[in-house]
Amino acid sequence: NSLAQDQIERIKLLPENDPNISAGNHADPANPIDGVYTRTWSVVDDSPMAGMKSVIVLISYSEAGIPRNLRLRTYLSF
Repeated sequence: NSLAQDQIERIKLLPENDPNISAGNHADPANPIDGVYTRTWSVVDDSPMAGMKSVIVLISYSEAGIPRNLRLRTYLSF
């Protein structure tokens, strides 16, 4: 949870034209984090309404051989 929340906090500080919050899918260059976790995020422009961005941060990992995912969503308005 802290990996996802940390990314959301960093994203909230970015200027509107930063490539890390352009529409599409993004991956953390530090992947795999601690050799275990993969952090990605997707950005959708004009969602849920015009002028806003919907951002979903996804943390993927395996626990006892079982794939796990954690998703956190936030919205940005500029």
